[in-house]
Amino acid sequence: ISAKGHDTTLVAAKDATCTEPGNSAYYVCDNCGKYFSDEAGENEIQQSSTIISAKGHDTTLVAAKDATCTEPGNSAYYVCDTCDKYFSDEAGENEIELSSTVIPAAGHDTTLVAAKDATCTEDGNSAYYVCDTCKKYFSDEAGENEIQLSSVEIPAKGHGETEQKVTSPTATT
Repeated sequence: ISAKGHDTTLVAAKDATCTEPGNSAYYVCDNCGKYFSDEAGENEIQQSSTIISAKGHDTTLVAAKDATCTEPGNSAYYVCDTCDKYFSDEAGENEIELSSTVIPAAGHDTTLVAAKDATCTEDGNSAYYVCDTCKKYFSDEAGENEIQLSSVEIPAKGHGETEQKVTSPTATT
């Protein structure tokens, strides 16, 4: 009985990922199950020679950033440059959700600056609020309406002009 020859099927190449191995392209004989590097089945190989090891995560540190009054911050975390997943550790072993790193914006912590009447020599001001954290000025306690300090300043009045009478000198004055 004559040998049938190999009836090969292509196993396509598959890229390795960070966590899953891949393989180079190879052929497998549908009759005998042997592996080959060529379609004709002339160069037998071991299947293990086609395996491409998993790459592992290539992580980059994203530094911690403090939240401000109006902008959220984040705790430090790592991101894999290959698969874009997020991790709490540099080795990429502890996957996390990006949302778990977010530090919410703190909001403005305002203090009322009371109104002060202007005098002849000192400036005054309308009432306003100042944020103790960012030092910005607001017309409202919630810190939603930012203002310029100059908009609440009331300039000093100065001394009022007094009328002086000019009189001719006399013998007694």
